[in-house]
Amino acid sequence: MCGIAGIIKYGKKPLSEAAISLLLTGNENRGNDASGIALSQEDGTINVFKNDSPAWQFINSDGYKEFIKNHLKLSTWGVIIHTRAATKGSPKDNNNNHPMYAGLSAVVHNGILSNDDYLFGREKIERKAETDSDILRGFIDKYGITEKCIKEMNALGGSAAGAAFHPHYPRKLLLFRSGNPMILASTEDFFMFSSEKKSLYRALKPFVKRFNIWFHIEKPEAAFSPMADDTAWILGDNGQEKHAIFKVLVGQYHEPNRRVYENYKERQDRWNKDKKKLDPAYCNKCQKSWLVPEGRKPSDFKCNTKEGGCGAWLSVPPSTV
Repeated sequence: MCGIAGIIKYGKKPLSEAAISLLLTGNENRGNDASGIALSQEDGTINVFKNDSPAWQFINSDGYKEFIKNHLKLSTWGVIIHTRAATKGSPKDNNNNHPMYAGLSAVVHNGILSNDDYLFGREKIERKAETDSDILRGFIDKYGITEKCIKEMNALGGSAAGAAFHPHYPRKLLLFRSGNPMILASTEDFFMFSSEKKSLYRALKPFVKRFNIWFHIEKPEAAFSPMADDTAWILGDNGQEKHAIFKVLVGQYHEPNRRVYENYKERQDRWNKDKKKLDPAYCNKCQKSWLVPEGRKPSDFKCNTKEGGCGAWLSVPPSTV
């Protein structure tokens, strides 16, 4: 089980890096195997950054600071975040970390889905990660942020709370819940959600500097509500624009007993031990060579732009064709 959160801008105030960081660290108790963020710009462009570090390390990393500097703009429309408690799919393979992303939609998910393998086959969707959550990415890539997508997602089995952006649907957020917790908050300027209510309190309280010391103003001007269970919303410029049934949990949801800090070292040792061997891959466009997890197709991956690549899909090296 993981932690998710997000903010949508409805007023003139811009999204705050402080609020984003507080949502990340405020959900770390739900998962510290990996952390991730997706920003949705006014034109629908999505920017994603993620890695296998706990939120407190993630927000202090050079990579995160550079990502925020380059992509968090005054006009940025929304953000979704994720703190991962890894179950299916090693966090050492960054494709398995959230937001789930393969170049189109960006999706965060808290929960466990049991029939992802079957649905990948039925829908003829290509798997891009080992996780069960990747089927959500597959559905939203295929159907977009639409009522049709919500209807098709009802075929899922398990439990789910999540959110998604899609570049073809600018200024739209898909929000869904069946079983797992989701708390909502709002001010005149922002709509927010989180797995943890306390993280919303922290993120909504503004900072003030007095006597050369930073203080949190205690009383946020905010309203709170739980999101209705077994429901999905499409949010846009007018707030909630579509409302549909999303029911994938059969039975009653029980919040798990989390031990993300006590067992952290043991989990990392296991993931490192189980880390797969790497196979060669190649970019035909810029002629760079890469390594991908053993048994995965090079065409599942893109030429890594963070390491000087061009972003094109990879292929088998010429010498092995």
